[in-house]
Amino acid sequence: SVRQPESAEGACAAYGRALIAQKRIDKALEVLQAGEKKFGDVFAVNNGLMFAYSAKGDYKKAISAAEKATAKAPNENAKKILEGQIAKLREGKDVN
Repeated sequence: SVRQPESAEGACAAYGRALIAQKRIDKALEVLQAGEKKFGDVFAVNNGLMFAYSAKGDYKKAISAAEKATAKAPNENAKKILEGQIAKLREGKDVN
């Protein structure tokens, strides 16, 4: 089955990203970590965790989440974007 952007894990990730935009990083991490427990190793949540950990300055965890997201990327374009973000994180740069 094809996952739609309105999926529950997609909604969780979108909420996490909205919280990051509001500078509510701890709440975003809480939401995304709960999503990880509920949905498991899925692209949307790992991608969201990358942004949250990056916003916290925890680039090591951000890279780990980004690598998990890359493994589950829905297409080559998503993989390429993530590879660029991983490179930034390795340079100690926030991807937000």
